[in-house]
Amino acid sequence: MAMKGFALKIPLLAMMIFLLSGCGTLLGSKFYDAEVHPERYNDTREKFTPYTNKVILSENIDGSFNFITNGIGVYLLVAGTSHFTKDNVHERLKPFFDFLKWSQLKGAERNEQRTVYNQMPEMKKRHIEFRYFPDGAPAFVDTNDGKMAYEKALFDNIADYYNTEQVIRLISIAYTVTHANIDKSTDE
Repeated sequence: MAMKGFALKIPLLAMMIFLLSGCGTLLGSKFYDAEVHPERYNDTREKFTPYTNKVILSENIDGSFNFITNGIGVYLLVAGTSHFTKDNVHERLKPFFDFLKWSQLKGAERNEQRTVYNQMPEMKKRHIEFRYFPDGAPAFVDTNDGKMAYEKALFDNIADYYNTEQVIRLISIAYTVTHANIDKSTDE
């Protein structure tokens, strides 16, 4: 009899550890290809890799959404967007809008503002930088590669580079999915 109770406790304990560790946040989610493939840049070797990443839109069971990429064995939030909903989508995507403003600037003003944006606490917290592609085009860069500090000292550091069109696409998708049900209440 005691063995039966013990056998039930093990799976429950394992499930609780799994959920509390954050691994369960995507359980029950639906995944959609956002059709955005940022270029991968090796910060350590200072060159682009021949690979691209794939952005996935995650629709969570609580009704919120995430943009994620499949890192090495772990899903990573794109630019630290976290869960976004109709109520917070603009706040969560503020760095994307800032990038679009910055990308419209020219010459010295663009370079000055790049430094200002890159020093903002929110940008640092979310591992976002505004940089340039080799051809001089503006790049929205997500430097979070999922590695711990000690791993960054040992392995190459990889960053995802998004161009202006890709940032516009992500914003468009976010607003489309978060505002999809607004017109339904007026049709009835």
